Amino acid sequence: MKSRAALLAGVVVLAVAPACKEEEEKPKVCKAFDQPTVKLELEFSSLLPASTVARISNGFALAADGKLYALKPIGTTLAADLGANVRDVVVAKGAARAFVLRGATNLEVVRYEGRDATTFDAPAVLFTIDGAGPTGGAIDVADDGTIWIATPDADPSAAQDGASRLGKVLKVTGDSNVEIWARGFKSPVTIDFDDATGDLWVADKGQDTELDRVLQGKSYGWPIRDGNKCVTPGCLIGDHVDPTFAKGGQGFVHRGTIAPFAGQYVFADGELVSVSPYGPTGPASEVRRALKSTVVGSGADGEVLVASGAEISKVIDRGNTPPPKSLLETGCFDPSVSDGTPKNAAAYDIASPLWSDGATKARAVVVPDGEKAKVGSDGDMRFPVGTGAIKTFIVDGKKGETRLLIQHRIDNWVGYSYAWKDDGSDAELVSGSLVKPIANGKTWYYPSTTDCTACHTATAGFTLGLDARQIPNTEAIDQKLDAPINRAEFPLFAGPDAAGATAEAKARAYLHSNCAGCHRPGSFAGGADLDLRAETPLANTGLCAPPQLSTLGLVAPSIIAPGAPEKSILPLRMRALDETRMPKLATRVVDDVGVAAVEAWIRELTSCP
Repeated sequence: MKSRAALLAGVVVLAVAPACKEEEEKPKVCKAFDQPTVKLELEFSSLLPASTVARISNGFALAADGKLYALKPIGTTLAADLGANVRDVVVAKGAARAFVLRGATNLEVVRYEGRDATTFDAPAVLFTIDGAGPTGGAIDVADDGTIWIATPDADPSAAQDGASRLGKVLKVTGDSNVEIWARGFKSPVTIDFDDATGDLWVADKGQDTELDRVLQGKSYGWPIRDGNKCVTPGCLIGDHVDPTFAKGGQGFVHRGTIAPFAGQYVFADGELVSVSPYGPTGPASEVRRALKSTVVGSGADGEVLVASGAEISKVIDRGNTPPPKSLLETGCFDPSVSDGTPKNAAAYDIASPLWSDGATKARAVVVPDGEKAKVGSDGDMRFPVGTGAIKTFIVDGKKGETRLLIQHRIDNWVGYSYAWKDDGSDAELVSGSLVKPIANGKTWYYPSTTDCTACHTATAGFTLGLDARQIPNTEAIDQKLDAPINRAEFPLFAGPDAAGATAEAKARAYLHSNCAGCHRPGSFAGGADLDLRAETPLANTGLCAPPQLSTLGLVAPSIIAPGAPEKSILPLRMRALDETRMPKLATRVVDDVGVAAVEAWIRELTSCP
């Protein structure tokens, strides 16, 4: 086993100066940075010569009359006349090509070549699709040149017909090699491929506009379901994927410099709306900004552009000083110390840890000098303002990510993710969620600040692992508390492979650590009404009930079926790697030890109250 010093190599602990003057005078562990604030303004960018804006794509705007304009700081340049019945257009990054979806009923997929930086000509029809409905249709192009198309449905519906290209998402390679990627769409208004994560997003207009994260081979419901409701009576939920968000609109995932939108899906709905499309269980949440918008799109350098009528404006973030771009810039990393941490950082271990795709984790916490944390009646530790908790993920012996969780104000914690460079010299701030290669050909999911708040909630006690039942007593931890942990009151959890512990103790501790952050009273967790805290009696957990969402193909299933894990929804979801997986966020590998502990407990059960 590696030593604590080895595991903590590169760990950084941060304490941020509180807001009020009296607290600012307390000693600081390292350089402070401000809590992110939201203050957005519109800066004038351009006016179209005539008509209204229909689309904005990578610094170009499509007018309602079919003319495509290159946007400049002042004024516009006509880039191409795309003709009548243009449904959507996307300009490849760098303006080398434009791809157009057009046609009244027979859709044409057209490629325009770039003559120079602002002009397109030489159109070529790549292929056609006959019989489309009168509205909808969207197109996007990935950085690798793959074309993604969301087609409108026909009348009668062909959205579930595997032989038709209508009501589908199409993947197009080599300009004309067409693959049906997913089905069940009515009237798509946008499609966006997020090159940073490889996720594909479609906004589809039915009774309401829904936002779907589209996976290969899946159905998104239409015409059997519309959003998360049945159109056909008695339709089976498990046969179709419910939307990620029950609203939505034409937009894109922002990968630019507007901090409040980083990694979020941004769209126009009269106002500017941002949606965090990720979350561990429940639906995504929206934030509305009072910025008049009917169309939203990206500028040439990734900035957010919005349009109202013929006027196009750029969104400017004028918030406070952003967090440091690297761990070294935080002033928290001390290269002269073997583990890189300040001397008053307290390292700790977890008895029953959160599964993180097999990564080893080094954890530490720092409390401002002169302050102490308290243990609450539920075991959760309560910390003073300025506390910083930090966790470094080590994959195959190599640092991959460091997360900082900072309490800027009372009960106001903000998470920051830093991705380590390949040479281990420093780690860079992740702006929005990100998926990137790490050691030994593996990939790693780096959460956005919004992703962090999905789990680190007030209901769950914010810090999650800093719980008296999780942390063994050590001198370093006891020094941070106003009194040592009372083990008679808070016995340690059993790990999933703990020797001598009962199957029930191991399973309930595992579910508490990995699931109860969301599945508990006061925390909305999708359609599953569960309370998976370790102290909750089995009869009150909701585990003995039938599933409220998908049956996963089982006949008369239960969330747990005593004596039969193979008939239990809970372990099946833990083993799934598609959209039915739990938890959904930041995990792509099955925890065989953890699942085995839960299955062993279910196998021992003889009844379910």
